[in-house]
Amino acid sequence: LNDAARRHRLDENAAKALTATIRHHVTIVHGPPGTGKTLFTVATMDAWASSLPAKQSVDLTVGSNTAADQPAIGLGIAHEENRLAGETGFPNRCVRLAKDARVAPKI
Repeated sequence: LNDAARRHRLDENAAKALTATIRHHVTIVHGPPGTGKTLFTVATMDAWASSLPAKQSVDLTVGSNTAADQPAIGLGIAHEENRLAGETGFPNRCVRLAKDARVAPKI
């Protein structure tokens, strides 16, 4: 998890929150725009996807299409910048469920 925190340049509080995900099966991320929710989510998904056995997955459940698009876009950017661990399987093992008209064009 420390490697993911460094790769994604998490601040101290976000790095502590990432480490806390070890103790919890569910993590809720909440806050106003610009507080680092997407960055934290991308780092968390990267850290867990790269550490789980091949047959297991990381699931992200959100309350809106925009909230689903932001981490997908963030994962794409992290992938382009080579910030994802090699074992995440992104983008080949990433599934975004929504009506086509509701998915951001970048995805």
